[in-house]
Amino acid sequence: MVRKPMKKALFNGLTLLASYFGDSYDSENEAVPKNGVKKRYRQNPSGPGESLEQRPSKMPKLLPIYQDTTLLRNLYPMIVLEYTKIPFHENKPDNTNIGYKDCSKWAPLDLSNPALLSSFTPLDPQPMAEFRKLYDDGVVFTSLSNLVGGWNGWPSGRFAMNLTHGQFVSTKALQVNWATRNSGGDRTGQSSSPNIYNGKVSSKQCLGLIHCTSPDCQIISRPRVKSEADRIHQLSGVCSCGPFCNSKSHLICWGQIGNDINTKYRHINGDAHIHSRLPHVIHFSKQEEEKFFSLVNNHPSLGPAALVVGPKTITGFGPGAADVAQAARNPDFVAYQRRKIKSQAQGGHSFLRQFSAWQQQHPGVVRTSITNEKVSIVSIQTEWIRDRIISETVTAGPLNGMVSDGAHGYWNHSSLVLIITSTFSKKLQIWVPNLFTYSDGTSSEHYRYHFKGVFQSIAELAELKGVKLVDEMFEMVVDFSDPQREGYEKAFIDFWMLQEDDARTQKQLKEAVGALLKGCEYHYEKSVTRVSRAAGIIPVETRKDFVKSAKDLMTITDPDLFEEQVNYLNQHWKIKPWLTWWTRPDIARMIFASQRLMNLDHAQLLPNTTNAEESMHAKIYALVGKHHELIPGLDGLLQAEKWHHSKWDNAIVGIPNHYGKPALYYRNNRVKMYGHSKKSRHPAHRLSRKNKGGMREGRAPDDLGSFKRKTYKRKMHGRTPTNTTASLKKSAKNLFDTENDSYESERSEGNSSSSGSLVSRA
Repeated sequence: MVRKPMKKALFNGLTLLASYFGDSYDSENEAVPKNGVKKRYRQNPSGPGESLEQRPSKMPKLLPIYQDTTLLRNLYPMIVLEYTKIPFHENKPDNTNIGYKDCSKWAPLDLSNPALLSSFTPLDPQPMAEFRKLYDDGVVFTSLSNLVGGWNGWPSGRFAMNLTHGQFVSTKALQVNWATRNSGGDRTGQSSSPNIYNGKVSSKQCLGLIHCTSPDCQIISRPRVKSEADRIHQLSGVCSCGPFCNSKSHLICWGQIGNDINTKYRHINGDAHIHSRLPHVIHFSKQEEEKFFSLVNNHPSLGPAALVVGPKTITGFGPGAADVAQAARNPDFVAYQRRKIKSQAQGGHSFLRQFSAWQQQHPGVVRTSITNEKVSIVSIQTEWIRDRIISETVTAGPLNGMVSDGAHGYWNHSSLVLIITSTFSKKLQIWVPNLFTYSDGTSSEHYRYHFKGVFQSIAELAELKGVKLVDEMFEMVVDFSDPQREGYEKAFIDFWMLQEDDARTQKQLKEAVGALLKGCEYHYEKSVTRVSRAAGIIPVETRKDFVKSAKDLMTITDPDLFEEQVNYLNQHWKIKPWLTWWTRPDIARMIFASQRLMNLDHAQLLPNTTNAEESMHAKIYALVGKHHELIPGLDGLLQAEKWHHSKWDNAIVGIPNHYGKPALYYRNNRVKMYGHSKKSRHPAHRLSRKNKGGMREGRAPDDLGSFKRKTYKRKMHGRTPTNTTASLKKSAKNLFDTENDSYESERSEGNSSSSGSLVSRA
């Protein structure tokens, strides 16, 4: 039985593109005249150099590969080598659907065989041949700017050009997409030579390509360029005629003095390539690299696949990486290039260069930049936001002083924090930022450097305005974080110890801090609510009494009554650890009126919460997004400053920033009428969202709340419960005690449901 050959087996029928270097074939496919004189041909019949003639290259003969029986004795059938033809594709009707993206519009594959010659405009006059090996003799010179399309990585045909070091770098060292092997050139030349005659030359030898001559196969493979052994392994044989393509380019460099800035270059391109371009491109050109960087920079959240296809736009999809470059058709290549760009943006020497360049681009914006064994912080501040840190007049209502808080979602890692201090602008009727700080943690040292920047800003502005510096200028609302409070205290002491006209000791300055900080009432009330709902701590029947008694601690002004209230809470509920924490002197004086050291009139003028700063965080997220690297994040903060600054500029010249009254007016009216500023904060609204059936469509009741409600609502239908049922009832009651008051009222009304039963049946 005769075994039939496997079709399309591993390179079955693949033949080596062999070449024989003779004079019997030229680029115009015209025979050599009988008199032996080689016919001259035009460099590019359709390009700018149409009238230019030069010597032809030596084009190879194509030999049948089956002549070498030792090489192909196992290949069947034996196929004679021929040029690969480009398949013809008929035009297809356009798809007019909105959002449709025609993938055929990616970077086109030009597989013309042989490859198109480079088009250029010759220099006039032509430079002289100066190199000792006469590589540049008889070659037409052009310039980088005269190349049609610039340096595209596919140079083909004889030409030469001189380049400066800057031009050499702009072409990525004359990077090509051909499969070439570099050689070091001769040993006599020197890159430091003052003239081109003794310059150092290096060469690039094209290795052609590998393609299949089977009419059913259109694969074109890239030869391995590392070593001859690799190519032998790739081809399973040795080419008997040497190189695959006679195109060999030369690069001469000279004039180097100490560094590369003064180096000059002369590139002499090789003969025209006798084959098509390679479909598998493994590099970006300089222009493609810049376009891809812009794509990743503008869409940092897109993954490799999305970058290949293109970013989503309002009307469909924008150009993607595959539209930018032929090499970007491979998603893995795109993923690698994306990782490289993002890693360069966030680490090592690259970051230092970027940060230095950023400071040069934005002079005077960086107020503090500290990196040591404890902290890494960068504080930025423009002159405009610094000038808003001291108010001209006292604003009616709790809108005076400063508010500080940290945002944990702005940077690309949860351990990184954006610390912001803001003040209220009476002209804009909004809170505006005064200092932004990148911080790699939330220790007291991190807050110390931030608050030092705040205090120094106040001192600078007070000096400019001729205002005396007093402690009341440093009044601030913060949360109850120990590092935040301790950082404020350290910064306050550091600042005043440097003031020559202040004679207070460190102990006196530490005591003064207690009169400058006000705590966030919302944080305290939220803590009270959480404790009141903790199962086994606060009984349901006394929950309301506990909440009222705990909140009364904030308004009691008599210290003796305050102590009585604390004792009352400890006697009726087991909350000693919780209450002890809140009644610590450092915490109590920030939130409880009877313990406060701050002037009561001043305390009433400061906000009661840090909600203004949390609102600032949400505004910044809406303006410039979240999860930023450092440099893009700093740019985003400047955009946020620009947004506030532009509103100020509008107000100065009378351009309205809103229709009707400012948003603060309507917010205050909602608080007076409903007790809350947003509909979402109403208890009924929260309950309606929790019970909204549409949100559970297609989902089993798998959350704890579902089991709690169903367990309580079930009916026994007159059956005597078993021990198991009684146990379930007891567990259900204990679980239900942790629910909010809305479910308690539902229970008192006797509301029940027959949806399912948990009773075991005999």
